Amino acid sequence: MRCPLLLDANALISLFDGSDPELERALCGTEELVVPVVAYAEVVAGTEMGTRRAKMTREALSTLMAMSNTRLLPVSEATVRHYSKTYNLLKKNGTPIPTNDIWIAAATLEVGGVLFTRDRHYLNIPMFDTIGLEDASS
Repeated sequence: MRCPLLLDANALISLFDGSDPELERALCGTEELVVPVVAYAEVVAGTEMGTRRAKMTREALSTLMAMSNTRLLPVSEATVRHYSKTYNLLKKNGTPIPTNDIWIAAATLEVGGVLFTRDRHYLNIPMFDTIGLEDASS
């Protein structure tokens, strides 16, 4: 895949537990993996529980972020502009989605990437590229 691949928090967790063969296939053809800071924060917040699984998730996240083709995407002024446009469009259309997911969508739009997700509400964003929704049930 030539354009960057972005992962939402659920995709990151699926990657770490190896539960999504389609995600693993998508990653094989990816030159650049981008983790939006909001998705990163969601995963880190979930590891604050101190459980064995949380520790394993935190270690997997550290390993992923240390890879040369992976980068953390902070919120920038461009992200804010994409967020604002997306938020207002969803509100106007009466199709709101969770706020953190609007931030993740804004990051995806900012880098011209494709988001791997299983969350169907991203389909409410016109001209937004996703993969992983073909088999999604939620």
